[in-house]
Amino acid sequence: MRYQNHITNKDICMKQFNFFKHLHEKLKANRRHFTVVFKGQSFKAIENETLLNSALKQNIEMAYSCGSGVCKQCRLFVLTGAVNNTDSDKSVTLGCKTYPLSNLEITQI
Repeated sequence: MRYQNHITNKDICMKQFNFFKHLHEKLKANRRHFTVVFKGQSFKAIENETLLNSALKQNIEMAYSCGSGVCKQCRLFVLTGAVNNTDSDKSVTLGCKTYPLSNLEITQI
């Protein structure tokens, strides 16, 4: 006997895949984008990606070594704008640990 409304595991998997794909695209579109000026060059940064990763993805040369905050090679000075820095000196931060909260102008220390 054959059922017309028979749903296979493949159908269920495809519906789940399409649901999560749509959700991912919606979340991705809702991320805030910022412009960062660094050494006279500007690049785009998104709120949930570090300044270092955003710069490297766009071929902006920024000094770094470990990428985890240990070496402190990616120290930045924030000239204008806001970042998620919780240090006592709000203007000095690490590119590998810092996320933008607004458009920024930064320079390497």
